[in-house]
Amino acid sequence: MERTGPLNDRQLETLQLIGSGDDLSSDEHTGLRITARALASRGLVTISKRTGQWRAAITDAGRHYLEHGRHPDARSTPAAGSRRKVQRPRATSADGVSAKTPTPRHTPAGISRDRHADAAALVERLVAEHTVRLPSMSESEYGRWRKTIDYAKRNGLVPEGHFIESIGSAETSTTIRLVAGVHPNAARKHAQGLEPVPVPDRLRRPHPVVARLRDDSDRLMMPKELRRRSLLIFQALAGAALERGWKVSDRPVTDRHQYGSYGSRKYRRRDGAIEIRIDGFTYAVTVDQEFPQSVHPVKSQSLKLELPHSGSSGQSKWADRKTMTLEERLPEVVAGLAKRAVDDRKSAIAAEKAKVERQRRWESAMARAKEEALEHHYGTVLDQQAQALERFRVLSVFCDQLEAKIRSAAPDTTGLESSKQWLRWARAYTASIDPLQVLPAMPSAPDFKLEDLKPFLGNWSPYGPESHYGRR
Repeated sequence: MERTGPLNDRQLETLQLIGSGDDLSSDEHTGLRITARALASRGLVTISKRTGQWRAAITDAGRHYLEHGRHPDARSTPAAGSRRKVQRPRATSADGVSAKTPTPRHTPAGISRDRHADAAALVERLVAEHTVRLPSMSESEYGRWRKTIDYAKRNGLVPEGHFIESIGSAETSTTIRLVAGVHPNAARKHAQGLEPVPVPDRLRRPHPVVARLRDDSDRLMMPKELRRRSLLIFQALAGAALERGWKVSDRPVTDRHQYGSYGSRKYRRRDGAIEIRIDGFTYAVTVDQEFPQSVHPVKSQSLKLELPHSGSSGQSKWADRKTMTLEERLPEVVAGLAKRAVDDRKSAIAAEKAKVERQRRWESAMARAKEEALEHHYGTVLDQQAQALERFRVLSVFCDQLEAKIRSAAPDTTGLESSKQWLRWARAYTASIDPLQVLPAMPSAPDFKLEDLKPFLGNWSPYGPESHYGRR
């Protein structure tokens, strides 16, 4: 992960792509931008967002690497890791006890560049592999990894909507993972700033939907204490929803994940669910036992709450953890529901605008297709008339040549009278097919069928903008 060290295969392919003129601004290359940041930390590319669009460009150092297979500063740079292995002698007191060397106020630029490169490379690897496992190591090496992780966190290198989790120590193996969601510490701070969602200690006056869940012996089939907690959580959510003007209703039960004997009319399920309707959008809120098969005394008592997956970037799953219980995370759930409704409303507006735009483009394509179909029809008619004229000319020439032959033939030539008879018929027939006997008029426009317009519509369907849009 040194600044002047060799590139891995992904970094080299990305550098070659940028070197060929691709600035990675298209959506299909979004996944390569973290790799581009790692290359930028090595001075091989530059990254610009001045115009509001992400653009990468290769540098002279990058071109040097592509031509020579090494970083231009590689010759003058110490061997990989040599800087980190150099240790300064510690000052010692009179009694021989070592004292800590004062830490410089400013980090040397070289160390900062290397650390940025290390952090960018680590994030790139985590994006590709999700988990990085390290064997036991020295305390200094472990400290370097900890600083690399901390640098990635502090300098915004971690992908949005994720956090880095590190478990282990120098003596044991270390596991570094890229986890989707919000870090528990950040979640706790975030929840503290949200409007609280009180959870009752007893189910005295439950919402009708919660009451029906309570009375349904085929739902929430879990240990008694977990069932009680689940009902209280549903009651808290129902109360918070009503306070905000949202609607709460039953969640229809499907045969998915059913329990019980085959052919039974009732579905026995471990989970329970309600529906919350916000601004025309309905969201199912499901509470279930997170680890129903576990015999661990803590895991077996853990509850989880889930929202349906959607295009929204918000969190969709919460669960009991050491730092926070599910009840304490209900403010996040309510805030997540509100955010999801806002996002879905924006998506619906954008989808409606896109639908209107598709309709406009389809109508424009249909109008052009009708014009092209009409032009094609006129051209076909003209070709037919030209072919008829050519046939008339050929037959006229034939008749003229036949007549000349007859005139030059001797009176006693066999079949002469028959030839004269054939000439008279041929002259009459040729005159009858003369396309210019009557002046050709502008052809009338035909009533095109939808199928007739297909060859002129390209990727569009003649049956509407939506019928073909999804197959483009």
